[in-house]
Amino acid sequence: MSELTPLTDEALNTLRGDFAQSGTNRLAMNAVTAAGIDKVARNYDRARLMQRRFSTIVDNGEATHQDRSGRCWLFSSLNVARFVAKKNMNLKEFEFSQNYAMYYDKLERVNYFLKDVAALVAAGEPSDSRLMQHLLADVMGDGGQWTMAMNVYKKYGAVPKDLFPETESSKNTGEMNIQLRHMLHTAVAHMYAADGDASKVEAIIADATAAGHRILTIHLGEPPVSFDWEWTDKDGEFHRDGEITPVEFWKKYVGPADLEDYVCLVDDPRTEHAKGKKIGIEHLGNVAGGDATEYLNVPNQFMKDCVKQILVEQGIPVWFGADCHPFMDRENGAWATDLFEYGRVYDVDFDLDKEARVRFGDSAMNHAMAFAGVDVADDGTTGHVGGVGGRAPPPPLARGELLGRQDRRQGLLHHVRRLVHRIRLRGSRPEGPVARGIPEGPRRASHHAPRMGSDGRFGLTSSASRNRPDGQCCVFSQPVGC
Repeated sequence: MSELTPLTDEALNTLRGDFAQSGTNRLAMNAVTAAGIDKVARNYDRARLMQRRFSTIVDNGEATHQDRSGRCWLFSSLNVARFVAKKNMNLKEFEFSQNYAMYYDKLERVNYFLKDVAALVAAGEPSDSRLMQHLLADVMGDGGQWTMAMNVYKKYGAVPKDLFPETESSKNTGEMNIQLRHMLHTAVAHMYAADGDASKVEAIIADATAAGHRILTIHLGEPPVSFDWEWTDKDGEFHRDGEITPVEFWKKYVGPADLEDYVCLVDDPRTEHAKGKKIGIEHLGNVAGGDATEYLNVPNQFMKDCVKQILVEQGIPVWFGADCHPFMDRENGAWATDLFEYGRVYDVDFDLDKEARVRFGDSAMNHAMAFAGVDVADDGTTGHVGGVGGRAPPPPLARGELLGRQDRRQGLLHHVRRLVHRIRLRGSRPEGPVARGIPEGPRRASHHAPRMGSDGRFGLTSSASRNRPDGQCCVFSQPVGC
């Protein structure tokens, strides 16, 4: 490797002189040091002219709050499910227990991780390999994906929030995750020390699984195996189901929507990932034996068209994931690709397109939400969309909504990068060369697979299926966190 040259005093003095010669630099410095970059770079004209009304709004109730955790993917998927459940029970307000979903997600992850790593150890994977070091660093984060959420709901069902409420550790997962991670790291070290003795490795897995169950139950409580369910609907009529299990509850009040059958879509712009083929993610999952984490790569515009059609024609929320930091005005609850003019403040040309941003680590998925509104112009074009997230609601808009204005040339979803939606259409076909059998595409190692959640990232996506006889399709992405 060639020797790196230092930054010389002469070069530094040149940088200082060039900065001082520009009056614009000093004005920018004065403003940003006092007010922060977002307030200085905010495009005043763009912000004041942004429309905040929608031609279609889906009423999905109050925004839910994930607190200091990366459970956005669970909150947003359960928010889609609660829309179905509220209609089926004729309720105005209802919320599923996110703590219940996280409990079983993490318990299943303990098993998934231990079995996955044990197989790698048995196959001779070095402890210092990039893959093993990534798996050790990434284990037991909060982030996840739609398919991972559905794996939990199919196996364990769901319960009303009142029956398994939040705890201190579910609202602030950091310390619990540290302890779980430490326990799993210890187990992996013991696997390597077992020197290929399969019986010792099996005992290590059993002991670590039991330890994971104890830790989770101590932090989150013991989830109900069954419960008595009764409620009064919004018309004042009383209902009683009697004793019911979480799986029975899910199947009865959410199951008819077939959420588990959705196909995950992604818009991966990299040329090596062809449109119309699936992208699989190795070592990424939670429930061993559950559905694999994979996505169908489709054009971005098809995703946006699907979202619009689902909101307008079917009137249900659309689950999605996005790269949420760029161009986001959290204080005022708005998104737009030209809402902030950072380049003008810094005199820097940020010229990467979406493919370059993804390829060079500048964009990845990091937060999941649900679209709850869209503004469609008379000519059928989409003006802006509204999403409800899992954080505290921004003051300007009701129920925690975020307003996103679509750029006329490339679209907000393109700039948000690989947005993830979960939708179901009949008789619809994606644009581009989607193969009939959805041929398998390349499988990627998990160190390239962002996860929506506290320890992961995500981006803009969409998906469709042509191997389903009725042409159903949905939109989804890789694990995300926030």
